[in-house]
Amino acid sequence: MNKQVKLAQQQVQSMLVTRSFELKAQRGEYPGKPPIGYLNNTHTKQIVPDPKSWNTLKEALEKYATGEYTLGWITLFLNEHLFAIQHCERHPLTKSQASSILRNPFYVGKFQFRGKTYQGKHKPMISKEIFNKIQNLLKS
Repeated sequence: MNKQVKLAQQQVQSMLVTRSFELKAQRGEYPGKPPIGYLNNTHTKQIVPDPKSWNTLKEALEKYATGEYTLGWITLFLNEHLFAIQHCERHPLTKSQASSILRNPFYVGKFQFRGKTYQGKHKPMISKEIFNKIQNLLKS
């Protein structure tokens, strides 16, 4: 019986955590670690631009949107400029990871959580127009 009570308590706790994350998402607050280019401000509890990587990542997104740069070039650009700043303990980004960055709606002010898209409170890095150009280029 004691195991069943403990299991029930764990299930209730899990449901409460999931519900609190869902409520956070509904308020436009990303329930997790933000992607590269952003930081969690521990004092304000807000997601803010990362001064070390924001401009470089924004430049990469805007360059790709022009159609003049390939995914391979963007991957090399990100590795060359961001890797030294933020990811020195990790392996270099792959084309697949760079593609995921380019597809991430977080950079246009939205985020996905549990299959739904939410409007975030964080500052968008790029306009919707630039994001849409990127998506069209990735499809072609």
